[in-house]
Formats: sequence, C-alpha cells, structure tokens
Amino acid sequence: MKKIKVNKIRFWLNEKLIVTECLPSETALELVHRMGMQSVKEVCSEGDCGACTIAVGSLDESGFHYRSVTACIYPATKLHGTHVMTTEGLGTPDDMHIIQSTLYENHASQCGFCTPGIVMSVFALFVENLEPTLDEFKTALEGNLCRCTGYRHIVIAGEELIETMHEGIFSADVILPGYAGAIQEDLKNNKTVIEQVEREYYDHLPVDDYYKPTTLSDALDYLRSKPNIICGATDLFVEANIRREFKHRYLDISGIPEFNGIEQINSEIRLGATVTLDEAATNQMIIDNFPALCETVAIMSSQQIRNVATFAGNICNASPIADGTSALMGLNATVELMNSEGCTRIVKLKDFYLGYKKMEMREDELLSAIYLPIKEYGYSGFIKSSKRTNVDISSVNSCLSIDVKHDIIEEITISYGGVKECTALALETMEFLKGKRVTTELISEAMEIVSKEFTPISDVRGSDEYRSLLIKNHLKKHFLRMEGEEL
Repeated sequence: MKKIKVNKIRFWLNEKLIVTECLPSETALELVHRMGMQSVKEVCSEGDCGACTIAVGSLDESGFHYRSVTACIYPATKLHGTHVMTTEGLGTPDDMHIIQSTLYENHASQCGFCTPGIVMSVFALFVENLEPTLDEFKTALEGNLCRCTGYRHIVIAGEELIETMHEGIFSADVILPGYAGAIQEDLKNNKTVIEQVEREYYDHLPVDDYYKPTTLSDALDYLRSKPNIICGATDLFVEANIRREFKHRYLDISGIPEFNGIEQINSEIRLGATVTLDEAATNQMIIDNFPALCETVAIMSSQQIRNVATFAGNICNASPIADGTSALMGLNATVELMNSEGCTRIVKLKDFYLGYKKMEMREDELLSAIYLPIKEYGYSGFIKSSKRTNVDISSVNSCLSIDVKHDIIEEITISYGGVKECTALALETMEFLKGKRVTTELISEAMEIVSKEFTPISDVRGSDEYRSLLIKNHLKKHFLRMEGEEL
C-alpha cells in the first residue's frame, strides 16, 4: 500500500447532489458509472466517438452555461462545482424529453449504444441556443461518430427540432428541466474548494496526486514539484486510457483566474493559457482580427473537445502536426512562460521548438499566455489536408499571413505542420517572396523552393512524396484564396 491524495468534490448529477472522493486518475466517465448512470457509454476511450458525451453546466462571468464534454477523457476532479447532466436526467421511457422523443419518432435511435451521447450533444446545443441553424446542429454532432442507421434520420430529427423551436411553440423550459434552476442557485451560493485527503491505496495506482488550485500562488508553489501541467487534459488522458501512460502527478491550471481571459494589451491580443478553443473562436476580438484562427478552430477536433481543449495545450503537446500551433506560428504569435517564482519571459513561437517534442521551456516553467500582434494583413488563412474534414489529424497543415501593397509583398509569414519533426516556418520561401511583385511566375518559383525546404517522412497519414506535393499545393492555394479564388 502507498499514500496518495484523493480529491473530495461536490457537484450535482442530474437531480442529485453528489459529495464523493475521487482518485487522481479517475475520469468523469468512471465517476458517473460509479453513480449508476449507465447511459454514458465507453467505446473509443479517446474522446473521438462521442458515445460518452455528457453536458457539464458551470458558472462563469456571463452566466450559467452547459457544454458537451466527452466523459472518457475528462478528469473527474473537474466536475467539482458543476451540474452534470446525462440522459437519465432528461426524461424516462414513459415521459421522454423533446429531444429524445424527436429522435425516436424519426427512427434516429439505432441500436441505442451511441444515442445517449447524441442526445446530450443536441441538448447542449439547444440549451445555449434555442434557434440554431441546421449547420450549427450538424456541427454540434461532429464528435458523435457512431451512426449505424445513417445520418439522414438524425438530420431529419434536427430539422424538426429546429422548426419547432423557431415557431416558438416551446420555450427554454422544454429544453432545460425545471429542477435545474434550483441547482444553479445552489452552485452560485456554495462555491466550495476541493478538499484533498490522504489515503492509503494499492501500490499499482500510477497517479499520486491531481491538484487543481484556485490561486496563482498555490499553483506556483506546486510547480516546484515538477508535475505535468494540464488544463483540458484532452491529450494526457488519452495516453492514460490507450497507452496506460500515466504521469506521477498533475497540476490542473484551469481554475487560475490570471491564466484566463482574452484582452487587448497595446497592439497585441493576449490569450490566457486556459482559454478554450471554443472561447477563442467565438470572441469578437479574435473574429475581427484573426479570422484564420477561427477558421482553424472550426476544423479542429469536435465540439466536445473544443469546449475544453486550449491553444496552450496544443503548443505544449509539441506535436509536429498540431493545427493550432501552425495557425499561431503563421500569425506571428509569442508565448509567455512563467516560472515557479512568478517571473515571466517571452519567446517567439517560431523559436519555441528545438526538435521533436523538445521545447524552449524549463522544468520549472509553464506556458501562461499567448500573444498575437494585431496587424493589417491583406490575407491570412489556414489550410488543412486530412482524410476527412472534421475530427481528424492533419497530413499537412499550413498558415499564411501576408501584407501586399501595390502588388508588392511587404510582409509574409508561412508556417507548416506535418513536414518535419516540429511545426516550422518556410524561411527560405518567405525570404524569396518578400519585396517582390505577386505574379503567376513568382508563385510557381516559390512552390519549387518551398518543396525543397522540408523533407517530410512517410507514415499512415501520407507518403513523403504526397506530403511534398501538399506543401507546394498549399502555397498555391493560399495565393489563390488571396485573389478570391479556390484550387
């Protein structure tokens, strides 16, 4: 036996108040199963299929919101202070919720294994937006991949739900169960902190501690123990589930106020390390100044993942094919690194990677913020080549930002992912293009130069020849987009 720290958490599960202890390695899926919610299914254990989707309600500065989350890779500790909803909390076989009955009546329920996750994804959409478009309905279901009777019946059910809500036949009360209001008031008035308790446990438990502080000073103190830093945990908990690769201890920074928020500071936009992909893509400052970043988020993962994953996590995961990293590098981002003493330093993202999974970040540092310079780009865009449009890993991705005056390229940044051991700039091509007049011949020459800058490898997502062709074509496609055309 060995001593570990377990977390005592308080949250609501449907209509029931739960006060329980959870292990540092426990997922939300395991916890709700422990509480008897068997509708939450486990299939892929990677957050991809959506069968385990739950709705997690929490309070922020703009009010109380419910967001879809894949429970299989969501740490159980994060449920503290939330209202978790599963299909058991929506309706019964004799008194189904409108979403459940509409799916059922339109023969969209299939074998039933994945249906609860679909119900909760649709619930999370409608509870936040009573009148979504059909495209928004489809987007909400991008992360629910198992649809064994086909897509059409689900879409028909969506069309019916949308029409019903647009006609104003039902109010918000028909979507959110009546008991939710009292629960939200309870959570507003009972903001408790997570209590850690030392317990003796079996030696084979791989994780000793999952610490989720609410103050910066506590986080920095814990940083001295050299833990693994997490926020959304959408990568580390996949490693734990699939490869059984656990970390000794985790520091969850998602509750640190200083690491949250989006703000303009002089001529830069600051993205706090805990800002989620969805928060970034729906922020008006990002929409106005960095449409390429919104374009990137739209084809990254699924809504369930975008609700919890962060750009900071994308950067620190250091994957050579990370979409977010490529977009940020193409937009000339810098990162703020904070050490255990609270001291910060700024590193340009283009200089952050030293090799495969090697970063310009010390053991006593964490990434606290990302800064994006506000510039008048004539064009900025992100392109991703993958086997499917959504919920897939890139073979090659790229971001280009350019400022052209009188047909002369004054500034240009081109980043690529999936072409070497880390995301990188096409420096030779940028140098070649800068100061020149944009012509068809120039673009053709640049395509040849950029194809020789990188030596991609072959793997399951594409051969080296295929990737080399994509590198060239991405550059051409960016310039065509700049001229208002498409490849």
